[in-house]
Amino acid sequence: MARKKSSAQRGARVVKRGFAPANAIRRDEIVEEVVENLRPWKNHKSRESVTAAVNQQLDVLVELAPSLAKLSDRRRYRGPAKKLANALSNVENSNCLYPE
Repeated sequence: MARKKSSAQRGARVVKRGFAPANAIRRDEIVEEVVENLRPWKNHKSRESVTAAVNQQLDVLVELAPSLAKLSDRRRYRGPAKKLANALSNVENSNCLYPE
């Protein structure tokens, strides 16, 4: 009987680690949609100035994406979170907070 191949992390959510910025055509589409959804523009700004601002902010987000991915890694905080939960449980179960 042949064994079924299974992954080591059964049921785990797969997270893509690599980050590739959008190509030029896709980026233009993204910027265009953001600019359209920002209407009405404040101070009667031109479409070009709003588009330039959106492009600049998109550049910032592309640069920040790898570092933000490191910060949002749940595995990194699992151990300290369990310790904190245990400590809180001990405090809640003790009568130190509300002496009789």
